[in-house]
Amino acid sequence: MSSQRVTFDPANLPRPENMFERRGYIDQYIQYFHSDLAPQIAEKRESSYPVVCKFYHEKRGKIEVPSVYFEYVIDKTMWKNIFKPLGDGAAPAWPWEKGPDPDDMSGGMSTAYMEWRVRKGFPINTPHQETQQRVRDLERSLSDAQQDIERLHTLLRDTQPISSRRQHPLQSQTPLRQIKKEEPE
Repeated sequence: MSSQRVTFDPANLPRPENMFERRGYIDQYIQYFHSDLAPQIAEKRESSYPVVCKFYHEKRGKIEVPSVYFEYVIDKTMWKNIFKPLGDGAAPAWPWEKGPDPDDMSGGMSTAYMEWRVRKGFPINTPHQETQQRVRDLERSLSDAQQDIERLHTLLRDTQPISSRRQHPLQSQTPLRQIKKEEPE
């Protein structure tokens, strides 16, 4: 009977926007290189949430934040805090040079941040408020478009050549088909 052994390859870095793969990598890295810190992973990650939420609220003034980047910042904060006791020289560098797009909406808005705001008594956007805001934005866009159309009509009317506004002296007032053909006697 062969035993299967899970091997960790630190060079096999997952995409930073994939939270599950990223967290798996982080957990394996800590277990592999700093096994004494492994029992602290869950506690350090959990304690990162209030820190990051407070940052987004106080420093960025955000009512809601995209989940993909928010969770990336949680992991980066956890990494920094779990290795802090080792000191700057001994702490390993964060594995990702570039994170996900801060505006990546593929995971929707962060429910963790929204729940933190609710617990703290801060306002949140509700789906109804978001819909109302979209309606107001569309109404404003429609009004702007209607005003643009009116300006274009006025501009076209004002720039129409004078000759096209008056009848040329050689042009007949009566259409040709209405003129009776005179026959010779």
